Amino acid sequence: MVLTFVIEQAGCSSCADLIRAALGDVGSVEEVAIDQGADTAAVRLVPRGSIGIDDLNRVLSEASAGSGHEYRVASGSLTHLT
Repeated sequence: MVLTFVIEQAGCSSCADLIRAALGDVGSVEEVAIDQGADTAAVRLVPRGSIGIDDLNRVLSEASAGSGHEYRVASGSLTHLT
């Protein structure tokens, strides 16, 4: 299964690095595409196990601590691909 989602408040290259490192703990990050204009990052993740939006938001919140950002999955953006 592959998860795709958009992360809010993540529009710079340092955000991509933080996101990739944080999500690496829960799965294999296939892509992090930054959109600086929208201040978002589109992510493609192959999770290691069952993971939900609350789990993703917890990991992202921890990753953004002290960065001046509050990463979170954009409402309605999480999709599951098989």
